[in-house]
Amino acid sequence: MNINPTVFIIMVEVLAVESIILIVISALYIRRKLQCRAVLENIFKATESSGAARQQVLENTLKDMFKEGDENASEVAAKLVTAESRFHKRLLATFIEQDHDALPGLFKWTDKLLSPYRTMISDTASELDEVKKASKKKVEKLEHAVETLSREKSELTQELDHTKQELDSILSEYVSAFDKEKQLKEKAAGEKQKYSIKQDGGAGVYNPAEEEAERAGSTMEEKPGPTAPDGEAADGAEQAPAPDPEPPATETTADEPAEESLEISIEESPEAAATTAPEEDEAAQDNEDEGMLKIADLEAPPPGPDDGDSAPDKAASEAESAILEDVDIDSLIAANTPSGGEKEAAPPKAAAQS
Repeated sequence: MNINPTVFIIMVEVLAVESIILIVISALYIRRKLQCRAVLENIFKATESSGAARQQVLENTLKDMFKEGDENASEVAAKLVTAESRFHKRLLATFIEQDHDALPGLFKWTDKLLSPYRTMISDTASELDEVKKASKKKVEKLEHAVETLSREKSELTQELDHTKQELDSILSEYVSAFDKEKQLKEKAAGEKQKYSIKQDGGAGVYNPAEEEAERAGSTMEEKPGPTAPDGEAADGAEQAPAPDPEPPATETTADEPAEESLEISIEESPEAAATTAPEEDEAAQDNEDEGMLKIADLEAPPPGPDDGDSAPDKAASEAESAILEDVDIDSLIAANTPSGGEKEAAPPKAAAQS
């Protein structure tokens, strides 16, 4: 039997190529098997080792999100971990055994896996409804409490405003009373200083313009008019005020008894003096005579232990006589006496000069 060498060579080459292909396929298959085995071993190890960690994670999740108790959370987590482990093992067994008949039961496995989750969700939903109802009641109570507090706050605010107004009024009254008392004290001290007789024998001088300037606190200079010294008034004649064009009127209140008792001048304008009736002139003259007598009685020096004249008394009498000589009594009477009454003022003048 003769064999063509060419055909033989071709057949040998084909066999060699097929052998190489078979060797490559076998190597790839073996490598894939080894890889699958390694992966399965890792999955088994991970499933067995991660059971406790998975259960701890589920317990923490149930406690934090679903507010489960410790015992209930541990029980539910154990059920979930057991269902997950069974599902994983069945899938791995089906893959390793290449059991195609087990694939239709995959839906049952999934249902068993999700059964604990469905139970937990239903329980949580019922509890959530109860929590919502309780929360709604609590919210209503809180809203009522907030409304009550808001109303009480508004009432307290009104009371505080009213109390503040009362305190302000009381404070203003207190301040006004304090200022009035202070003014009265200052006024009494000033009058005491004006009308008190000095210990060295001098006499106090009454000046209405200066008194009004001190009361008002005015800084305008007042020009004092001629005044008669205390104890030497000219027969009750009215003292002329300072020759100011518009002298301020002297205020007389109930708190000025000393000023009323020691009053020695009455300010009158020329127009008022011109319109004074004769009867009013006579009444004014009588009042002036009575005032002169009162002032003379008040300012008369008290009698000493002996009736003899001492040197200080003589010096004081000489000083008072010199003051009377310098004072122009006619000008005082003419300035404060209305027209037609100069004849009536003459007798007091003579009495004063005597």
